[in-house]
Amino acid sequence: GYDPESPSSNSIADLLLAKRRELGLTQRVAARNLGIDPCTWSSWECGGTIMKHDYRRQIASFLGIAEETVIESMKKQWNERHGR
Repeated sequence: GYDPESPSSNSIADLLLAKRRELGLTQRVAARNLGIDPCTWSSWECGGTIMKHDYRRQIASFLGIAEETVIESMKKQWNERHGR
């Protein structure tokens, strides 16, 4: 159960990476399981904003966290990147 590369923060990007590794999935397989392009998954793991509501819901389910947590995180991230 020890993960030598545990998430350095509670950001959605870090949580996605940690959960994917925990499950032993590649980005390609994780993306396919959610029905998205692997480049999109990669972008999210690098801190990209998850814009579509359906994807936010799927990511919350994948991570086992409240959908509102993902929504608020993405809202904050978008506002910070756009000077709001």
